[in-house]
Amino acid sequence: MVPEDGPASPLKAGGMVSAAHGFAIMARAKFNVRLEVGGKGPDGYHAIRSVIADLAVADVIDFSAASTFSIECDDRAITGEANLSYAAARNLAIDLPSARVFIKKVLPQQSGLGGGSADAAATLRGIARILAEMGRPIADEALLAAAIETGSDVPACLFPGLKSIEGRGEKVRPLGFAPPPWGVLLLKPAVGVDTKSGYRVLDESRVTATEDIESGDGMMRLIVALRKHDFDATCALAHNDFQAPIESAYPQIAAARRRVEDTGAPATSLCGSGSCVAGFFPSVEDAREAAARLSLLDGEWSCATGFTT
Repeated sequence: MVPEDGPASPLKAGGMVSAAHGFAIMARAKFNVRLEVGGKGPDGYHAIRSVIADLAVADVIDFSAASTFSIECDDRAITGEANLSYAAARNLAIDLPSARVFIKKVLPQQSGLGGGSADAAATLRGIARILAEMGRPIADEALLAAAIETGSDVPACLFPGLKSIEGRGEKVRPLGFAPPPWGVLLLKPAVGVDTKSGYRVLDESRVTATEDIESGDGMMRLIVALRKHDFDATCALAHNDFQAPIESAYPQIAAARRRVEDTGAPATSLCGSGSCVAGFFPSVEDAREAAARLSLLDGEWSCATGFTT
């Protein structure tokens, strides 16, 4: 699954202006088009295999000059050291630059869209940009090591566009081709699912705790379908091992996915370990039209978006 042009550099990801004048990075939602999860290993972690797409909807991470390094967020519950981005910065194990990082949240928490991980990856990239302009460049390897230490989804979020991941999430391969121009309708019900709970539900649903991960054939066929922009084949190959057990444990999530299905989505899927669900559409405009047919309940969040680089 090595990309056609070789591994991409996370330092080249994202459009940014000079650090001297401040800049912003879009922390894109991640969408597991296919997600296969093995049993828990001796180290307590699960082996995973996934094809991930970036979606256009994103948090916005602003960087500006300051007298010290700080991280703030418009959601006060996850500002400062409570934010995963702070852990990512700390995991660089360097003297951090004097800069203010401000996170403008759009992506809901406990949705499976990787908002916290995307924020952490964008923070790492922003710090690297500032330090490079200061003449203190960070090696890609050090950036990736900090991402791996921060969380399983953070390494994938360092790289834009379509990518495959394996292992605990640390083996990332950008796929090297443009994403299809399809639309995605997202719906997060009022209930949330934290990652730990998602894995617990998955493990409890299985006959054995050491269930083997799939062969990878489905993932390879999905990559071919995405490369060809074959919508029907992609819909048929989209899969998430979390979906059945999570929907069984959280009826609200199953009901939300059926409502997205009822808008006319040719295929639907759980996002990550939940609780957001997604519907596939041939175009972003189709997704927007479907969104107009969706009536939101109290506490729900929805967005019509599309795949992006």
